[in-house]
Amino acid sequence: MGKVTDLLRNEEKKLKSDIKAIQIKILDKRNSINVVQEAQDFLIKLKKASTDEERNYAMKTFMRIIFKNIYIQNQKIVKLELNQPWKYCYEEGLKCQKTLKIKEKPQRKEKRNRLSFWLPTADRWVQYYTTFVGFLNKIYR
Repeated sequence: MGKVTDLLRNEEKKLKSDIKAIQIKILDKRNSINVVQEAQDFLIKLKKASTDEERNYAMKTFMRIIFKNIYIQNQKIVKLELNQPWKYCYEEGLKCQKTLKIKEKPQRKEKRNRLSFWLPTADRWVQYYTTFVGFLNKIYR
């Protein structure tokens, strides 16, 4: 009987923690909807801002829209937490950067001691260029 009650209590604790996690996700989604509205309001306020004080207030609002929390220690940023729409974009950007770095080939580090000279050739583009320049000279002189 004691084992069954322990199992049920553990199951109840697990379910409660799952419910709390789901509630937090729901609140984050609601918050992200509010954040989108706040971003739209910010852009409108920024367009209308005429004084430095109004612009500073708009920038503070913008920082609240992007960042959920900013942890500072000894006048340095230690940790950042982003709000949901931007957090997702940031994480996807990091994934793309990692895949691009993996795909990049290492470049050769050897130095080439060759000299190369570019000489104009007598192909048709050089002929077109010289006739066109001559034509323009005749027109504008």
